[in-house]
Amino acid sequence: MSGAADTNKTSKHSKKGKKGKKGKSTSATPATPPPPPSPDVLAIESFKTGQQLYAQRHYEQALQAYLHAYELMPAPDFLYNVGVCHEALGRPSEAMEAFRTYLEKKPEASDRAAVEQRLVRLEARHQELELERARNTPVAPTRTVDSRAAPREIRAGRWLLVTGGVVFAAGASVAIGGGASFGLAARERSTQVSDPIGKSYEQVKTLDREGRRLETLQLVTVGIGAAVAIVGAALVALGIKRIRNASGAKQLSWSPVGSRDTLGVAIGGRF
Repeated sequence: MSGAADTNKTSKHSKKGKKGKKGKSTSATPATPPPPPSPDVLAIESFKTGQQLYAQRHYEQALQAYLHAYELMPAPDFLYNVGVCHEALGRPSEAMEAFRTYLEKKPEASDRAAVEQRLVRLEARHQELELERARNTPVAPTRTVDSRAAPREIRAGRWLLVTGGVVFAAGASVAIGGGASFGLAARERSTQVSDPIGKSYEQVKTLDREGRRLETLQLVTVGIGAAVAIVGAALVALGIKRIRNASGAKQLSWSPVGSRDTLGVAIGGRF
């Protein structure tokens, strides 16, 4: 047979090589590496791994294996197994999405009726979980306002606003007006003291004493006026707070306003 002949021939050549005085060494040709497995083959292997993991109730690991198989080979059947894993993990929403995509990509599926019934059960389970989640979600307490107490509080707040504005204006007027008048008088006395020509020593001393007294009165007047203005500002702030609490107003503000002839408080917002 040709096969035997070839074998014997190869054997004889090998003997001659041994008898020869100097045999030539031949280098072995490196073996060609096998080609890498195709994505389809890898997908089937990942699918089989998922089957084994699912049988062992390792649903999360099985899900990852099925998803990897679908990435390598987007076959709709893999999505069915993805939905089964989500259902076993108690994720009805994700399971419904996988089953619906499975039916969209495989409209002629022989198990369509069974999958649609499965979707009905999953939808019911999804609604149950949503209701349970809603019952367990803490509800923020709502603020209730007594309808009888609110008008009284608003009236009291308005009274505080008006009173505080008047007190603030009065205190500011005293601080500014009184301080300015006493200050001008003290400055006049100081000017007279600095020009003693035609005045006796006693007159100069009297003018100096009056100037110092006027300066003291200026400081006292400014201090009293400022204190009264602070009280008025506190009353305005308290009135704004009471109106906010009673009516739920979110934007109430106040600021002092004034000109050469008037002084007061500007209040903005709804109250």
